[in-house]
Amino acid sequence: MSQKKPRNVTRYNNQLLYFCFNAEDYHFNNDQKEDIDGSFRNISYLDCNGNRVRQLHRIQSLQYSVNNNWEQLNQFGQLARFDAAMSTNPDITLDFEYILSDGYNENIMGFILDGKHQALSKIMGNSNNSGSNIFLGVAPLGHSIGGADLSTFGDSFTSVGFGNAFFSQYAVTAEVGSVPKARVSFECFNINSKYGYQNLPSPAVDVKRDCVSDMKYSLPDTYENFLYPKLKGLDQIEYKNLIGGVRPSDIKIYLGNSAVFSKLFDSPTGSRSGCASIQGFTINLPMGTTKVNKVGSVLGFYRSLNFPSKIEIEVNAIMSDLKQSKNVMDSLCNQEPVDVVLELLDCKSLMMCETDLENRTASMRFVVKNVSQESEAFSSNIGDNKSVNLKFSGSIAGPEDDKNGLFIEAKSFMPDRPRVISWGQPL
Repeated sequence: MSQKKPRNVTRYNNQLLYFCFNAEDYHFNNDQKEDIDGSFRNISYLDCNGNRVRQLHRIQSLQYSVNNNWEQLNQFGQLARFDAAMSTNPDITLDFEYILSDGYNENIMGFILDGKHQALSKIMGNSNNSGSNIFLGVAPLGHSIGGADLSTFGDSFTSVGFGNAFFSQYAVTAEVGSVPKARVSFECFNINSKYGYQNLPSPAVDVKRDCVSDMKYSLPDTYENFLYPKLKGLDQIEYKNLIGGVRPSDIKIYLGNSAVFSKLFDSPTGSRSGCASIQGFTINLPMGTTKVNKVGSVLGFYRSLNFPSKIEIEVNAIMSDLKQSKNVMDSLCNQEPVDVVLELLDCKSLMMCETDLENRTASMRFVVKNVSQESEAFSSNIGDNKSVNLKFSGSIAGPEDDKNGLFIEAKSFMPDRPRVISWGQPL
């Protein structure tokens, strides 16, 4: 084992994120509580004794913080405080940003990606009332952790665990000049740090016993990319790297007849003539959570999602034509809610279009149903093109509701088994 050396700085190539959906459950299949000799560490989560801790990909930024809730105790006759007490457990927040590709990260975090059910229904359900565990692996300075065998780092490797992480926000941003990205935020109960990478104590809090969980976890060896199977010839399967990111030219946005005055591209079959040129697009789900405490408990025993919650959509565009014969008073009675669609196409996937193969297969498809326009603001000045900013809102809905909410369809709707491409046509 290598000897631990002092670390002066930490860089992005030294770090990777991992995720385990259920914080208090076993982190290995078959109810295995520990991984003493590391034999379960690199077993696929689909297999017996498999490791349920999975790597997140395409991470671009990471922030986390701890805020202690001290209550200052004062009394008559003394200007300064005479003591300070921790009234509730600390507020721990974690958020990270990553490049969107095919929904792989969303799948790991518990999103439903079949396009038919609410994307957040699993997260909102009772199956995850203890939150998730998130892990940050940090390799020694001068080493890249991607594709590395963690055993070569020994005790020079550091694992940071975020226990009972409750989902609080999800935002998708697509704009001209950069690849689409997603940002996710969590609010946690605990954080711990240990040297090593296998059979480490879980950062989760056992809220029923008001103490730290006695489960163990191990971090699997990392890989630089995820692969998808593709047929070669008639019956031979080869593995290809998934797309690194979606190009701005592969983004399609359909806003329906949602604007009062701006002429927008409303559907795949609609005309683009005179439509506003969209420059940026954001879908934001700022749900937030409330910490639930009770007398006699040191720790908060639950974080409840805040409802009702809105889905916020913002669009920035260069103004083109205005709709004709429009009156804002007409919208008071005649403005119908619409479905807003964002498609991210995969330039490496092929589908048949008459006799030609074209790159038109959607890597991810976001549909926000029953959306209403909130504002439409125009801006014009000397030197710039006239622009329009549009804001819409929808509602986060329950699992049984198929008329409202966010629906996501993605290639990774089946874990580790993206669609197979056969004869140019996705199966």
